[in-house]
Amino acid sequence: MDILDSANIIRQKRKTIKVEFNNYGRLNIYCPYNLPYKKIEEILLPKYKTIIKKSTKIKNSFERNKDILNYKKVLVLGKEYLINITEQTKSVFFSDNVLFVPIKYAEIKKLGFIIKKTLISIANSVLRTRANKISEISNVTPKDILVGSYKAKWGSCDNFKIIKFNWKLIMLPENIIDFVIYHELSHLQELNHSKRFYEILEKYEPNHKFLRKKLKEYNYLLEIL
Repeated sequence: MDILDSANIIRQKRKTIKVEFNNYGRLNIYCPYNLPYKKIEEILLPKYKTIIKKSTKIKNSFERNKDILNYKKVLVLGKEYLINITEQTKSVFFSDNVLFVPIKYAEIKKLGFIIKKTLISIANSVLRTRANKISEISNVTPKDILVGSYKAKWGSCDNFKIIKFNWKLIMLPENIIDFVIYHELSHLQELNHSKRFYEILEKYEPNHKFLRKKLKEYNYLLEIL
Protein backbone atom coordinates (compact mmCIF):
# COMPACT_ATOMS: atom_id res chain seq x y z
CA MET A 1 0.00 0.00 0.00
CA ASP A 2 1.51 3.28 -1.15
CA ILE A 3 -0.24 5.13 1.64
CA LEU A 4 1.81 3.23 4.23
CA ASP A 5 5.07 4.51 2.76
CA SER A 6 4.40 7.97 4.18
CA ALA A 7 2.44 6.82 7.22
CA ASN A 8 3.66 7.33 10.76
CA ILE A 9 3.56 3.87 12.37
CA ILE A 10 3.37 4.15 16.16
CA ARG A 11 3.87 0.94 18.09
CA GLN A 12 2.17 0.71 21.47
CA LYS A 13 1.04 -1.73 24.10
CA ARG A 14 -2.31 -2.48 22.50
CA LYS A 15 -4.18 -5.37 20.85
CA THR A 16 -5.78 -3.64 17.89
CA ILE A 17 -4.90 -1.17 15.15
CA LYS A 18 -6.07 2.42 15.38
CA VAL A 19 -5.94 4.69 12.33
CA GLU A 20 -6.20 8.48 12.34
CA PHE A 21 -5.05 11.47 10.29
CA ASN A 22 -3.37 14.60 11.50
CA ASN A 23 -4.70 17.89 10.15
CA TYR A 24 -2.16 17.86 7.32
CA GLY A 25 -3.46 14.55 5.93
CA ARG A 26 -0.67 12.33 7.20
CA LEU A 27 -1.78 8.90 8.33
CA ASN A 28 -0.96 7.80 11.88
CA ILE A 29 -1.22 4.06 12.53
CA TYR A 30 -1.21 2.88 16.15
CA CYS A 31 -0.50 -0.84 16.37
CA PRO A 32 0.84 -3.56 18.71
CA TYR A 33 4.61 -3.77 19.17
CA ASN A 34 5.06 -7.15 17.47
CA LEU A 35 2.61 -6.79 14.60
CA PRO A 36 4.50 -7.35 11.30
CA TYR A 37 4.38 -4.66 8.62
CA LYS A 38 2.84 -7.16 6.18
CA LYS A 39 0.01 -7.84 8.62
CA ILE A 40 -0.70 -4.12 8.95
CA GLU A 41 -1.08 -3.97 5.16
CA GLU A 42 -3.49 -6.91 5.18
CA ILE A 43 -5.66 -5.38 7.89
CA LEU A 44 -5.85 -1.98 6.20
CA LEU A 45 -6.27 -3.19 2.60
CA PRO A 46 -10.12 -3.30 2.75
CA LYS A 47 -10.06 0.33 3.97
CA TYR A 48 -7.60 1.50 1.30
CA LYS A 49 -10.08 3.54 -0.78
CA THR A 50 -11.54 5.21 2.30
CA ILE A 51 -8.06 6.06 3.60
CA ILE A 52 -7.01 7.58 0.27
CA LYS A 53 -10.24 9.58 0.01
CA LYS A 54 -9.92 11.05 3.49
CA SER A 55 -6.21 11.77 3.10
CA THR A 56 -6.82 13.56 -0.20
CA LYS A 57 -9.62 15.65 1.33
CA ILE A 58 -7.42 16.80 4.21
CA LYS A 59 -4.44 17.51 1.94
CA ASN A 60 -6.65 19.57 -0.36
CA SER A 61 -7.77 21.58 2.66
CA PHE A 62 -4.12 22.10 3.58
CA GLU A 63 -3.35 23.30 0.05
CA ARG A 64 -6.28 25.74 0.06
CA ASN A 65 -5.16 27.17 3.39
CA LYS A 66 -1.37 27.00 3.02
CA ASP A 67 -0.98 30.78 3.31
CA ILE A 68 -2.54 30.59 6.78
CA LEU A 69 -0.42 27.61 7.77
CA ASN A 70 2.76 29.28 6.47
CA TYR A 71 2.02 32.57 8.29
CA LYS A 72 1.59 34.60 5.12
CA LYS A 73 -1.97 35.38 6.17
CA VAL A 74 -3.90 35.32 9.41
CA LEU A 75 -7.58 34.67 10.08
CA VAL A 76 -9.66 36.79 12.44
CA LEU A 77 -13.41 36.10 12.67
CA GLY A 78 -13.21 34.26 9.35
CA LYS A 79 -11.60 37.17 7.52
CA GLU A 80 -8.14 36.86 5.95
CA TYR A 81 -5.50 39.48 6.68
CA LEU A 82 -2.26 39.63 4.74
CA ILE A 83 0.77 39.65 7.07
CA ASN A 84 3.09 42.53 6.20
CA ILE A 85 6.47 42.46 7.97
CA THR A 86 7.81 46.00 7.87
CA GLU A 87 10.43 48.31 9.29
CA GLN A 88 7.88 51.12 9.35
CA THR A 89 6.23 50.08 12.61
CA LYS A 90 7.31 49.14 16.13
CA SER A 91 4.02 47.55 17.13
CA VAL A 92 1.55 45.03 15.72
CA PHE A 93 -1.67 46.48 14.32
CA PHE A 94 -4.47 45.80 11.84
CA SER A 95 -5.30 48.15 9.00
CA ASP A 96 -7.89 47.31 6.35
CA ASN A 97 -6.99 43.79 5.19
CA VAL A 98 -3.43 43.79 6.53
CA LEU A 99 -1.76 42.84 9.80
CA PHE A 100 1.40 44.90 10.11
CA VAL A 101 4.22 43.24 12.06
CA PRO A 102 7.58 44.84 13.06
CA ILE A 103 10.65 43.54 11.25
CA LYS A 104 12.08 42.17 14.52
CA TYR A 105 9.50 39.37 14.30
CA ALA A 106 10.50 38.29 10.78
CA GLU A 107 12.00 34.98 11.93
CA ILE A 108 9.33 32.27 11.64
CA LYS A 109 9.35 31.30 15.34
CA LYS A 110 9.09 34.92 16.44
CA LEU A 111 6.39 35.54 13.85
CA GLY A 112 4.36 32.62 15.15
CA PHE A 113 4.81 33.90 18.70
CA ILE A 114 3.61 37.44 18.01
CA ILE A 115 0.65 36.26 15.91
CA LYS A 116 -0.39 33.91 18.71
CA LYS A 117 0.01 36.62 21.35
CA THR A 118 -2.06 39.06 19.28
CA LEU A 119 -4.86 36.59 18.59
CA ILE A 120 -5.04 35.40 22.19
CA SER A 121 -5.51 38.99 23.32
CA ILE A 122 -8.38 39.44 20.85
CA ALA A 123 -9.86 36.05 21.76
CA ASN A 124 -9.94 36.77 25.48
CA SER A 125 -12.04 39.85 24.87
CA VAL A 126 -14.27 38.71 22.02
CA LEU A 127 -15.01 35.13 23.15
CA ARG A 128 -15.89 36.13 26.70
CA THR A 129 -18.12 38.97 25.50
CA ARG A 130 -19.96 36.77 23.00
CA ALA A 131 -20.31 33.90 25.49
CA ASN A 132 -21.77 36.22 28.14
CA LYS A 133 -24.20 37.71 25.63
CA ILE A 134 -25.34 34.31 24.36
CA SER A 135 -25.58 33.10 27.96
CA GLU A 136 -28.14 35.83 28.61
CA ILE A 137 -30.08 34.87 25.48
CA SER A 138 -30.15 31.17 26.39
CA ASN A 139 -30.83 31.94 30.06
CA VAL A 140 -28.06 29.64 31.33
CA THR A 141 -25.07 30.95 33.23
CA PRO A 142 -21.70 29.16 33.54
CA LYS A 143 -19.76 29.41 36.77
CA ASP A 144 -16.78 30.69 34.80
CA ILE A 145 -15.60 31.18 31.22
CA LEU A 146 -11.97 30.41 30.45
CA VAL A 147 -10.02 30.93 27.23
CA GLY A 148 -6.99 28.67 26.77
CA SER A 149 -4.86 26.66 24.37
CA TYR A 150 -5.97 23.13 23.43
CA LYS A 151 -4.63 20.80 20.75
CA ALA A 152 -7.70 18.70 20.03
CA LYS A 153 -10.87 20.59 20.96
CA TRP A 154 -12.63 23.87 20.38
CA GLY A 155 -14.44 23.98 23.69
CA SER A 156 -15.53 21.99 26.73
CA CYS A 157 -17.81 22.11 29.76
CA ASP A 158 -17.16 20.26 33.03
CA ASN A 159 -19.16 19.10 36.05
CA PHE A 160 -18.36 22.36 37.83
CA LYS A 161 -20.17 24.34 35.09
CA ILE A 162 -16.91 25.87 33.92
CA ILE A 163 -16.76 26.44 30.17
CA LYS A 164 -13.43 26.51 28.36
CA PHE A 165 -12.87 27.84 24.86
CA ASN A 166 -9.91 27.37 22.57
CA TRP A 167 -8.48 30.79 21.75
CA LYS A 168 -8.17 29.65 18.12
CA LEU A 169 -11.93 30.04 17.82
CA ILE A 170 -11.19 33.71 17.16
CA MET A 171 -10.00 32.69 13.68
CA LEU A 172 -13.39 31.21 12.76
CA PRO A 173 -16.45 32.98 11.28
CA GLU A 174 -18.81 34.44 13.86
CA ASN A 175 -21.67 32.00 13.18
CA ILE A 176 -19.38 29.04 13.83
CA ILE A 177 -18.03 30.64 17.01
CA ASP A 178 -21.59 31.13 18.21
CA PHE A 179 -22.40 27.50 17.41
CA VAL A 180 -19.52 26.34 19.65
CA ILE A 181 -20.69 28.67 22.41
CA TYR A 182 -24.28 27.39 22.16
CA HIS A 183 -22.94 23.83 22.16
CA GLU A 184 -21.03 24.31 25.42
CA LEU A 185 -23.84 26.28 27.06
CA SER A 186 -26.19 23.40 26.22
CA HIS A 187 -23.91 21.16 28.26
CA LEU A 188 -24.79 23.20 31.34
CA GLN A 189 -28.21 21.60 31.10
CA GLU A 190 -27.13 18.20 29.80
CA LEU A 191 -23.47 17.19 30.18
CA ASN A 192 -23.60 14.16 27.87
CA HIS A 193 -24.30 14.08 24.14
CA SER A 194 -27.70 12.51 24.74
CA LYS A 195 -30.94 12.96 22.84
CA ARG A 196 -31.94 15.61 25.38
CA PHE A 197 -28.69 17.50 24.76
CA TYR A 198 -29.38 17.76 21.03
CA GLU A 199 -32.96 18.83 21.72
CA ILE A 200 -31.59 21.68 23.84
CA LEU A 201 -29.01 22.62 21.20
CA GLU A 202 -31.65 22.47 18.48
CA LYS A 203 -33.72 25.02 20.38
CA TYR A 204 -30.79 27.45 20.59
CA GLU A 205 -29.19 26.74 17.22
CA PRO A 206 -31.47 24.99 14.68
CA ASN A 207 -28.66 25.03 12.11
CA HIS A 208 -26.23 23.09 14.34
CA LYS A 209 -25.76 20.11 12.00
CA PHE A 210 -24.59 22.27 9.13
CA LEU A 211 -22.37 24.37 11.41
CA ARG A 212 -20.78 21.25 12.89
CA LYS A 213 -19.71 20.21 9.39
CA LYS A 214 -18.32 23.68 8.68
CA LEU A 215 -16.40 23.60 11.96
CA LYS A 216 -14.58 20.44 10.86
CA GLU A 217 -13.21 22.33 7.85
CA TYR A 218 -11.19 24.44 10.28
CA ASN A 219 -9.71 21.54 12.27
CA TYR A 220 -6.35 22.11 10.57
CA LEU A 221 -6.02 25.27 12.69
CA LEU A 222 -5.82 23.16 15.84
CA GLU A 223 -2.28 22.10 14.95
CA ILE A 224 -0.76 25.51 14.24
CA LEU A 225 0.57 28.21 16.58
